[in-house]
Formats: sequence, structure tokens, C-alpha cells
Amino acid sequence: MAKYGSSIKDGLIISILGLYSYSNCVAEGGVVENIRINGAENISDNAILSVMKSKMGFVYEDDTLSQDEKNIRNLGFFKDVKVVGVKREDHSNEIVVQVTEFPLVRSYQVDGVTAFSKDEIEEIIGQYEVLGNVLNLTVLANLKREITEFYVKNHLLADVLIDLPREPKSSDELDLNIKVSEKKVGSIDLNGLSSTKPELIRKIIKTKENELFNYKTFDIDRRKLLETRWFETVEPKLSPDREDPNKINLSYHFKESHVMNLAAGAHFPSSSRILGTLSYGTTNLFGTGQQLNVSLSQDSKVTGFSGSLDYSNPYLGSNSDTLTMSLFSKVDPYSFSASYGNKSTGINDESFKIRKNGFVFGYLKNIFEDWSISARYKLEDQSNVKTDQIDVDSITQDGITQSINIGISRDTTDVKEFPTEGTRFSLSVEPGYSKLSAVSGIAHMTEFGPKIGEPFNYCQFRFEGSAYFSRKLDVTKEPLDTLKPVFALKVGGGRNFGEVPFSKQFFVGGTHSLRGYPSHRFWGNNMYVASAEYRYPVMNNLYLFGFTDSGYAWGGYPGTDQYDQNQKSKFTFGYGLGAALRTPMGTVSVSLGFDKEGNWDYYPSLGFGF
Repeated sequence: MAKYGSSIKDGLIISILGLYSYSNCVAEGGVVENIRINGAENISDNAILSVMKSKMGFVYEDDTLSQDEKNIRNLGFFKDVKVVGVKREDHSNEIVVQVTEFPLVRSYQVDGVTAFSKDEIEEIIGQYEVLGNVLNLTVLANLKREITEFYVKNHLLADVLIDLPREPKSSDELDLNIKVSEKKVGSIDLNGLSSTKPELIRKIIKTKENELFNYKTFDIDRRKLLETRWFETVEPKLSPDREDPNKINLSYHFKESHVMNLAAGAHFPSSSRILGTLSYGTTNLFGTGQQLNVSLSQDSKVTGFSGSLDYSNPYLGSNSDTLTMSLFSKVDPYSFSASYGNKSTGINDESFKIRKNGFVFGYLKNIFEDWSISARYKLEDQSNVKTDQIDVDSITQDGITQSINIGISRDTTDVKEFPTEGTRFSLSVEPGYSKLSAVSGIAHMTEFGPKIGEPFNYCQFRFEGSAYFSRKLDVTKEPLDTLKPVFALKVGGGRNFGEVPFSKQFFVGGTHSLRGYPSHRFWGNNMYVASAEYRYPVMNNLYLFGFTDSGYAWGGYPGTDQYDQNQKSKFTFGYGLGAALRTPMGTVSVSLGFDKEGNWDYYPSLGFGF
């Protein structure tokens, strides 16, 4: 009980001391009896009172008046604010707030916007309800910031200036002039080039002098230059133009790498033969971006010599059209191979080889920014490679085939090797002519395929599309080269009309179509493929990915003892995991795929599957 009595006593003492202190303050400074506001016509008194520290009934303090004046100015509605205290004879106090409002905004005009429609900018302005209201400097500052951020989010740069007329047309109304100064590209300097022609670099990059500076395009340009494999490093820099504040100068410093490759070797595909290889290639011939590759191989057994000469120039003319040519004599194993994961399948490795001699000539023309058309002529003479083993299940047809492929495509991806956004689509038609001189195996059965010595025509249709999705970076907080997961989709299909030689059928299975199954597992005159991949970066150059594939080919030549075929479509799928490593020589990936029965195989590849 004594304890509680002591607490009550202490509380009374504190209360008495508090009342005593308050009475002393009142006696010294007085109490605020009234706050009078003058000059506020469109802004309510409550809006002003709400930001003042001085309150009616509170002790009057001179020190708070300057803070009140600052708080009222920060409202943004007034071009002049004065807060003064008036002391009365009875020691009470009155605070007088004298304000001068800005005029009402009658209209506004937006100048300098070329990257967007004025409607897009006016939509931002409309959110701040500027028209018909008192001019507010705080609102104008926020408006200026939001227009600037709108440009940044769209990968552009701009200065925003809002002009206030010095002498409004009337005392209570004014017109705003919102000036947008969009940043353009000044000079583009290229440093460190010794082999590569500067004009080639200017063709590759989409950033051009005197055009709007887009720093996403600027970053994609850097990635495209690295993707050529001509350079060890590409270091871009930005600097303001000293003569024109609305321009940004660009400079690149390159460190070139070796672009010529000479390789020789030998390996043992099987215990009974040796395969020797020799190759030479360059991806930047004479510093012009032309590509040349010579590949030779010699087999110690009956398959013999193979060779090819391949040339392409992907930077022809002002639009960077592409010319391709190839001359070849090679053996195609139609790899119905053994060594299929944990299940041995396939025709013997020596029993199903075809030699193909011929040449290809193609031209691709860029017609719009993302669209192109192409034409390709191919002449091929193929013959069955005789081996020690005779397999009646082989499907070979000797003879000459000619075809012309005409296509149209669109590519909106950011980069070709590892796209993170955009789409690709291609559609082609390929009429062809063939005349056979000999057949063997199943192809000799009279009810299948064209006859010996009789010319025949066919036509092949094919389409393929892919799309890439990734989260949008917050460019105000994250650098453009931030690694991000990518979700990739691909669909494709095709159909043949007429009598088609076996080699011109569609083949499904393996690395680029249906993982989990052997290469060329399904064949036919009809085909579909679909794939989905989720690619996740685990470090700067290493990606892990999961995938699922579906595909089938049907309605063609009959099956073999090892590979059954079907005249109708079936749903077939595979799935698995993989890893891709981005190296200076390109992206190398390997996939572990499973078929629907649980059999597995692995698939090394250059680049991703699509």
C-alpha cells in the first residue's frame, strides 16, 4: 500500500511542475489566439493550416514562424509567402499568413517530342490535373520527373523544361510550355581496329549518328559485336558533346582476336577404321565479315574422301544482304546410330551411308527492318556407299535432285546466338525435281517412291516460329547487362506433295527436334515439332536449362526392323535437363534427354537447340 501511495504522490508532483512550466511559457510568450490567412482564393485555409507547426491554443513561439513559412512554400501553390506574429496588449498572439497564389493554368503546349505521340505525353500530364487548377511548383517538379522517367523506361534520354511566362496574359491565368529536348547521337568513334574495316562495324550497329540515342540498342550493339567472335573485348563509352548539349558522343575500343582457324586430327569412329580431318576457316575474311571454310576428311575404309568449300557474305550492300555458296562431296550417315543411352538401338553404323556431291547457291534480301526474303538453288547427286555389310533394311536412292527454296522470314530478337526477347518466324516453299538411277533396300519396293529412270516433281512446305520471354529490367535500378532467366518456345511443321525421294522427307529426332530419341528416328512426308525451354543463369557464362520436346514425322517410306514408322500422326515427347557454357568461340551446350519410356541419351551441340 505504501508503494502505491508513493506513486500517486510522484504523479501529482510531476503534474504540478508541468502546469507551472506551461504557465511560465504563457506568461513569457503568450498563446496563439488566432491565425489569419490573407490572399488565398483558390487554396483552402485548411490546406495551409495543416502544414503549419503553429496552432491556435498552443504557446506562441517566434522560432516556428520561419518553419511555417517554409512548409507553406513547399505546398507549391504560392509565388510569395510571409508569416508574421502580432502581439496584443493582453499578451495573446495572432499569426498572420500572407500568400500570393500562382495563376490558374489555362492551357499547356508540349514541344520537342518525336519518339512518342503527344497523346502519350499528355496522358502523363492528365494524371496531375494541371489544367484549370492553380499552378503548383511541386506538381510541375513531379511531372518533369515522370516524363523523364518515361523516356528512361523506354531506353531513351531527354531533358524536360517547363517554361513559366514572365508576364501572364491575365493576372489569374497562364499558359505552360513543356519543352522536351531528346538526346541524339553525336559522333561515333571506333578505336583499336587493325584488321576489321570501320564501315563493317557501322553496318552491324543500329546506333546511328544524328538519330535518337537508345541505350538498349547501344547495349545490343555491343552484344552483337561480341557475337561475331572477331574481338576479345568491346568497350563502349559515352560522353556529352561539348558543342551541343542535346547530343551524346559514342566511342568503342576494340581488342581484336584471331579469326583464322587451322585444325588437323585423326580419330577412330570404330575399331576397324581411322578418320583423318583437316579444316581451315575464317569468319572475317579481309576484315569484311566474309566467312570461308574448307573442310577435308579421309576415311580408311570404303567411305573414302569427304570435303566441302563454304562461303558466305552476310554484309552485302547497304542493307546487309547475305550471299551463300557451298561446294561439297560428303558422306551422310543418316545417323540411325547405336549408342543410344541405356538402350542399344539403331542400324549398324556401317550400313546406311549416302555420298552426296553438289553445290548450293543462296541469297537473302532484307526488305524491311525485320523482314527478309530468300532464294536458294541446290543441285545434288547422291549414291549409296557400298560397305562390307549388306543391310536389306537400308533406304537409299541414287540419282540427281534439284530444288529451289523460296522463303520469307521475320526476326525481332535482340541477338541471334542467345536471344532474351523477341520472335522469329520463317515460311518456305521448295519445288524440286529428281531422277533416279538406282535404288536399294526398302526403297526398291515398287509400291513406295518414284521409279528408276522416270523424272518426277515434288514440292515441300515448311514453317517454323520461336519466341523468347524474359522479365523486363527496371532500367532505373538495374544495368542492361543484368543476367535474367529466359523462357523459350518453338513450333514448326511441314508437308511434302508429290513423289519425294527418301532424302527429302522430314526427319524428326535428336538435338534440334526431339531430344530423348536417336537422330532421324521418325521420317515421313508430314512433320510437326514443338519445344519449350527454361534457361536460368547460374553465373556469368553458364546457364542451366530444362526442356520438353514433342514431335513426329509420318506418312512416308516404310520402317525398318529397328525403326517402325506410321502413316498417321502420333503424339511423342521427350524431356530433360541441360547446361550451356558461353565461350569466346561460341556457346557449347549438352542436353540429357529422356523418351516417354525412360530411355535416355545425351546431345552435345553448338549453341542452344533454338
